[in-house]
Amino acid sequence: MRKILYFTDTHLQGKELSSRKDNFLMSILEKIEEIGEIANSINVDYVLFGGDWFSHPSPSDEVIIKLIQALKKFNARPIISILGNHDIEGRNPETYNRKSAKILEEAGVVKFLKDGEVFPPIDTEIEIHGINYRDGVDENPDFLRIKKRNINLIAIEMVHSYVLPFKANFSCLSLEEVAGVTEADIILVGHYHDGYGIRRVDGKIFISPGSIARDSITQFDRIPQVVLLTIENTKVEPKLIKLKRVKKREEIERKNLNDIDRVLFGEFFSSLTERENRSFDPERIIEMISKDEKVDDEVKREALRRYEEARERIYKKS
Repeated sequence: MRKILYFTDTHLQGKELSSRKDNFLMSILEKIEEIGEIANSINVDYVLFGGDWFSHPSPSDEVIIKLIQALKKFNARPIISILGNHDIEGRNPETYNRKSAKILEEAGVVKFLKDGEVFPPIDTEIEIHGINYRDGVDENPDFLRIKKRNINLIAIEMVHSYVLPFKANFSCLSLEEVAGVTEADIILVGHYHDGYGIRRVDGKIFISPGSIARDSITQFDRIPQVVLLTIENTKVEPKLIKLKRVKKREEIERKNLNDIDRVLFGEFFSSLTERENRSFDPERIIEMISKDEKVDDEVKREALRRYEEARERIYKKS
């Protein structure tokens, strides 16, 4: 029997979020420590991570050190990871060699799966595959194609891609598309922060627990969760476990979000017709509104961040 714990998208950063009044870094580290305690108490064989350890491929030394310290509490069990879009530069997984993800590997707390690599080298029940983020991974299902090394084993595939059970207005792949190309029995999905739980398509199990981080106000009511896989021979039992060290919306949400909404959805859009703008430049418009209305810098930064988040979703630059 094998017991495997999976979580994804911690998006650690040292800078405070304008939308949150708590210490974001410490909040995520507390959740990682809780996940380590779960892994230790259940005595799992492997811990898997679906990408995006950080919000930026090169965070501060403090962020890296604190993450290493938290991961060392997982009792030295293997933590197997793939690379998310925020762990690399230019949508190129080869750049991780000069980014902070490589420090985690050199510190001996995380192993990153290379393309085509199977882990562990020898096992009688499972084999683990990973698809690192790269350009086109949200558009072409062939990028998510894997072949079993041993047809008698349960194959687990980790992907950092928008593999979704519904249509969206940004580039994504359907569960059916991916089920049609991969030989994996279990597909663990990162990148999609909302999560959609457990779905079964064509005999394959898709699991999307959602992000551990709640870095957007649309996420504040969601309870972060991890996945426990219990595998015995050909029987797979997936279970979602909600974390307990999760603050309520009123404990983390800043009180000035109405000002942010006013900047984004009030003055911002009305200014498009009232001002003489030769080109559509949202960042410049937000700057102009913030100056004219004497908007707090914190509100301005959050308005810009939320605009950028929306733009990334639309133009596939998440």
